[in-house]
Amino acid sequence: MELRHLRYFAAVAEELSFSRAAERLHMAQPPLSQQIRDLERELKLELFDRSHRKIRLTSAGKDLLADARSVLESVSRMEYRAKLRSEGHLGRLVIGVNTAIVTPAYFARLLRSFQNANPGVVFTMIDYNSARQVEALMDNEIDVGFLRPSSLIPAQVTTHRLNRQVMRIAVPDLHWIAKKRRVAWRDLANENFVMVQRDIAGDFYNDFYARCRNAGFEPKIKQFVSNAATLFWLVSAGMGIAPTPTTSETANGVTFVALPADAPVYETALAWRKSDVSPVLQRFVQFVSESQISK
Repeated sequence: MELRHLRYFAAVAEELSFSRAAERLHMAQPPLSQQIRDLERELKLELFDRSHRKIRLTSAGKDLLADARSVLESVSRMEYRAKLRSEGHLGRLVIGVNTAIVTPAYFARLLRSFQNANPGVVFTMIDYNSARQVEALMDNEIDVGFLRPSSLIPAQVTTHRLNRQVMRIAVPDLHWIAKKRRVAWRDLANENFVMVQRDIAGDFYNDFYARCRNAGFEPKIKQFVSNAATLFWLVSAGMGIAPTPTTSETANGVTFVALPADAPVYETALAWRKSDVSPVLQRFVQFVSESQISK
């Protein structure tokens, strides 16, 4: 018995007419009648009562129709889900994100927008710095990452630049620096800093440290945090100031002030394995690359 036999049988059983069933199935009537006869011989059952002008289902035929419909409905669901999966609307993605450079609100808007268009996709997020994300990509631990590109990215990994961000300084609204449009490096010498911890930030602060040292001082780190959201909360609470990328993000109680003209510039990129042709990954990469969501 093949799946087509169940489709032929269901069509005849629902139409109670070989001619109408043949028309519905876009086939000639004689081959259809023969297929039903073959099915009956294989099952050793009489499925139709042909003793009247209009055929009728036998008791065995009624039982088989219920089972056939169940099988055909399951196959239809399977085919539908397979189509969704092949088009990237269904599947799982493990995403690496560096919260030192990707702001929570932007990331939330991006994922929400993608999920609204593709509700069958399930996300798992892992907070890794950029170098660790590259390792995770090579080890198949993550599918895609938001990171800072560098010369250390292997040839097996493809990147797409999302934006370039100039570093700025985040200060409490009532801080004296908040009144300035641009701050000098030496203005930061006596300030306390809040920064994302090094195992998450990676080399994000290296250029900032270098600028401070060139200006004759070492930044005084008062507290390390694990993510940007906590960093902004502590800045708003007056616990210190923080160098951050320039984005459209705002934070309650926080003012963003420009650094000098030689402020570090950072790129954020999307990265994924060249060999990964997963439809859901390709759809996500295309969505993020073309997204107009403000960063």
